[in-house]
Amino acid sequence: AEAELAEQLAEVQTSWQEERAERIAVMAGLEEEKEAMQRELNEWKQKEESGDVEIARKEAALADLEQQLAETCLQLAAIQSSHSVDLDLLTERLKTAQLEVESVRTCEIREVATRAREFEELLAEMESAR
Repeated sequence: AEAELAEQLAEVQTSWQEERAERIAVMAGLEEEKEAMQRELNEWKQKEESGDVEIARKEAALADLEQQLAETCLQLAAIQSSHSVDLDLLTERLKTAQLEVESVRTCEIREVATRAREFEELLAEMESAR
């Protein structure tokens, strides 16, 4: 009976050792899988961080472009305002010059008319003196 019990004990120990070896192998496989998943997670985090950096860089570039656009719009508005003032000034000068030309013409026409009357009067005097 003692030999039988020893044999059963040996079988149980062998079975237990086999089971233990299997569990250790499973745990080792799970540990490897865990490490692989951790590496993959780290890679994803790295990609996400570099993506965040890239997004931040592009957002900064976009903000810079928006600032440049705003400055350009202000410059354009200033130029447009300046040209508008220049155009208004030139238009006013043109009107003044046109009025001056018209005034000179009117004076010249009056002067010519006055001379013509004087000439007609002189001519009439000369005819009556004959």
